[in-house]
Amino acid sequence: MKRLLTLIVGLAIVAATAYAEHFKFMGITMDGDLATFEKGLLAKGFTPQEDCEDNTPTFIFYEGTFHGQDVRLGVRLTPKSKKVVNLSIFYKIDLGEDTNATELEHLSSTIKSRYNVDKITSKYEGEIVYHYVNNYTGCIALHYVSPIVITYFDMENHNLYNSECEEDI
Repeated sequence: MKRLLTLIVGLAIVAATAYAEHFKFMGITMDGDLATFEKGLLAKGFTPQEDCEDNTPTFIFYEGTFHGQDVRLGVRLTPKSKKVVNLSIFYKIDLGEDTNATELEHLSSTIKSRYNVDKITSKYEGEIVYHYVNNYTGCIALHYVSPIVITYFDMENHNLYNSECEEDI
């Protein structure tokens, strides 16, 4: 009986730890506040756009390089606890319709290989492909538009974002 109880408690701890896992962007865990996440971005060569008129208290912009392309990166925060919810990568130039399609297919296959194809559930909605990763720990949305837009979601903080927004209603 004691072994069974120990096994159940151990499984509960493992399940809780797995559920609380946060998503990563370029190896930077999306689990902390902006200052912590920004340190990782700065180390990867991103620079804040401090004078950007699009910056708000919950959406901050950076510039840098992603997948060999110059990009603008928008980081969305939860409204109250200021945790990183998602980030959107905006390619600065339109690569052209054919090159965009090739780039998006390459990104899609890279994501599938990087995050282990067995752990990805893909969902198509119009021009957006959602890749849910690691049992819905994160989601990467590839927007088939021009120029290219890619969005990374941390699902744990996305749920927090929704609950903080609902508190205001």
